[in-house]
Amino acid sequence: MSRTQVAYYTKAFTIPPNSTVSEYMVGDFVDIISFTGDITKIYISFNDGEFVEIDRALPCTTLFTKISLMNASSSEAKVILLVGREYFKGLVTRSDVVIMSSKAILETKLVDTTIALPIDIQYRRKEAFTLYSGTVTASGNSADIDVSNYSGMEIQLKITGVSGTNPSLSVYIEGKFDTVGDYKPLVWEEGISAVNIWRFTITQLIFKTIRVRWVVSGTSPSFTFRVDAVAIV
Repeated sequence: MSRTQVAYYTKAFTIPPNSTVSEYMVGDFVDIISFTGDITKIYISFNDGEFVEIDRALPCTTLFTKISLMNASSSEAKVILLVGREYFKGLVTRSDVVIMSSKAILETKLVDTTIALPIDIQYRRKEAFTLYSGTVTASGNSADIDVSNYSGMEIQLKITGVSGTNPSLSVYIEGKFDTVGDYKPLVWEEGISAVNIWRFTITQLIFKTIRVRWVVSGTSPSFTFRVDAVAIV
């Protein structure tokens, strides 16, 4: 049977400790090219299904539009996957992967393949999630948030509770320079003293890691707030 309609590409994942990362992509074959970390603590899920140990689940032929990887260890893990996409599900086997070298896969140009047109280059998936939610009485910040899958964001800051004498809150969404650990404010609101809602737009999200930082002042101040985002892949 002809296999001229098959397209392969590689996808690299960096998974922080005790974290999950997801990527929207279309395909029907997945295998591991390489990994670093404890592979027994790396799990994979397709289309928001059940997580399975990656070394037990792969290689596999299953139609998917989303891949999620979970790192259950206390160390960062890196995984490079080989992803296949073809018109006829189930034709790809491990022998195909052996025949094709990773060097050949990386050097193949989209225009050289017969599947160039069916690939959805304009695919734009949107996701909604919470960056931070809680009550604060002193200055602080959230944990780092992996946003490497996204190119832009709409953000809402919602203050639902304020107390204290002359309370003041400033909230900053910051991007991280991962090589040195420094942060740059991207959008912010300062001098908040009452319940309200603010919205921000990040049209070009360059940073792969962001966080929420807040500065609190006043006498016995307390602020309850949340920061939510809608992101585009």
